[in-house]
Amino acid sequence: MHHSNFLRASKSFTYLAVMCLAVIFMSMTNQAQAEPAMPLEVGNSWSYETDTGNSLTITIAETFTVMGRMTYHLEYDTGSGYIFYNEYLSWNELGQLQLHARKGHPTQDPVVFDPPMVWFAPENLGDIAGHVSVYADFEGNNLLHEADYLSHFVGEETVNTPAGNFNAFHVEELNFAGDARWYAEGIGMVQLTYLNGGPDIYRLVSSNINVANENTSWSRMKALYR
Repeated sequence: MHHSNFLRASKSFTYLAVMCLAVIFMSMTNQAQAEPAMPLEVGNSWSYETDTGNSLTITIAETFTVMGRMTYHLEYDTGSGYIFYNEYLSWNELGQLQLHARKGHPTQDPVVFDPPMVWFAPENLGDIAGHVSVYADFEGNNLLHEADYLSHFVGEETVNTPAGNFNAFHVEELNFAGDARWYAEGIGMVQLTYLNGGPDIYRLVSSNINVANENTSWSRMKALYR
């Protein structure tokens, strides 16, 4: 009897272990599939121009901790060497692109979102609404206010840029900065405009990106837990 109970317990444990591995595997797969829509790796950069001659370069400068979470710090440069705007992004385990914080002039306080604002979910296209606490520091000590947000998925569109023509996801963030962005798989953001900040449309001219490819398989997953 004791031996039979032991066998049943062993089978139950094996079943639970397999189910846990399946959940982890699916989460990793979703994230790996989503990340090429905006490859986040230190050193990646994208350059843009408008029809009026304005230029913009976005560079991932470093990893940075925001309220205990690891993020990628993106610097916005207009070509003069002056960083006028900063973003802090990450992909979560559900394959969602998250905005953790924004920061303007170096002397200004950041605007930090807790939980991070979900900007884009390539595997679950549709409007994304949420509620966040907004802080004025990266540690979450200085609460400003509570707020709702809405990320609106407009649709898939063909975007024509100096870097080429891309099939892209058109997403608009409506409640805060009012950005409209177009993401193309394998490239990242190929077009940007500010809905509340004038008619200029920034179109991709060139990019320098490295997409990290995870070799994820059942055998690799099982090996990690032996």
